[in-house]
Amino acid sequence: MQTVQSLALPRYLRTLLDQVVDRTGHPLHVSEEGGIGYDSELRLARHGRPYHELAYVPAYRDHRLHFLLSAAVKALRVWEVPPDERFVPATQLGRTLPPEDYQDLRRKVPALSLHALDDLSQFLYHGITRQLTSMPVDIRVEREIAERFPAHQAEQRAYLQRQVEDLEPTFAPQIAEVSPERLYRASTAMNVVLAEEAAEITGSRPGPLCQGSPHRTLGAKLRELLHAVDDDGYAGDRVLTDLWADELGMRDFYQWVHLDLIDG
Repeated sequence: MQTVQSLALPRYLRTLLDQVVDRTGHPLHVSEEGGIGYDSELRLARHGRPYHELAYVPAYRDHRLHFLLSAAVKALRVWEVPPDERFVPATQLGRTLPPEDYQDLRRKVPALSLHALDDLSQFLYHGITRQLTSMPVDIRVEREIAERFPAHQAEQRAYLQRQVEDLEPTFAPQIAEVSPERLYRASTAMNVVLAEEAAEITGSRPGPLCQGSPHRTLGAKLRELLHAVDDDGYAGDRVLTDLWADELGMRDFYQWVHLDLIDG
């Protein structure tokens, strides 16, 4: 794990990272980690961890500057709300899919043992919940970055173009054959929004599988909700997350818990 002071950074990013320390009282550290399951992850400072930590996977090392900027913006958004309103989404450790989704998964992959099925159910539950509770924030932050940091345009464009490319295989119909229908529908619709927003920011187009997805109608509804939220910053992030969860029928997949009560 490194402190950002040891990195060569452009002035606009150095200034923003200094603001993170000034406003939150905590520095941002960065680490390269394999196996975190996503291209990057921000762990906010809380009781017992007096620093924010950005982790990213080695395969995305070229986008480290963008992850740092995004992490700084996210940390500042959370600290802009009063201390007693700093709630973050949390899930129950070891939780599996709801019964209807679990049974759908069992029908899709009948060859799995019950133990393997339970493991897969936990993996899918935490994966879809993480997507639901992070993607609305990610999209709003990308929009803020595009508006506030013109000097970062090339870095953002490179990352978002890769996002569009990486999302394209998720629209392959073969994935639906082994996924619970409700989860695949929700995940694909959210991916549609991210692909279309990323393409709009970069002036490109989503791939053909995205454009032909049967879940673009639901994606359009989620995108409508995205643009309908007028609340700025983290308050708006929470509003949008709950709106998406309601639309997808997944409001009970997570709870809002105060940051200082989060373990791990």
